[in-house]
Amino acid sequence: MEVRGEVDVLGDAVLQRRMLVQSVLVLALGLAPSLIAAAIGGWTIFRNGWAVLWTVLVTMACFAVHELVHALFFLIMSHGKCHISFGAEAGFLYTRTDDCMLPKGRFICVLLAPTILVTAGIVAAGFVLSFSAESLIVAEVHLSGCVGDWDMAKAIATTSHVTHVKDSETGCILLG
Repeated sequence: MEVRGEVDVLGDAVLQRRMLVQSVLVLALGLAPSLIAAAIGGWTIFRNGWAVLWTVLVTMACFAVHELVHALFFLIMSHGKCHISFGAEAGFLYTRTDDCMLPKGRFICVLLAPTILVTAGIVAAGFVLSFSAESLIVAEVHLSGCVGDWDMAKAIATTSHVTHVKDSETGCILLG
């Protein structure tokens, strides 16, 4: 297989600046509708200490859970053949698989699974526990942290002739 491209999340300063701008935009554009929905729904935001505590704890936990979902999906998509490790660098938490290679569709599933599952879980839990407005805020914070995954998925989907993707120490290598 030939290398068709690479996404270097940890080493590409231009990509990191773009992701920071995207994160801020996702947060700003998401919070506005969330706050409007809260106002229309008559929800009181941070109405008591429990709501504040729930918001802080879930916000802190959601990024670790996000990485656990990546790990779970790497294991599922590789049929248990990937060795999983975790790390933190340059403000990023990450899941690494020591060069696991997957077909591009499976790799995209690994990348997007936390966006869908963790965000839905945050919102569902918040609504069940009557922290509706707070759950929307935490969901937006989580989504703002998903932009790196989205950028990698976009690169995989739009790079010509990519059939497989190999996890790397700093992102992923696109192969075809």
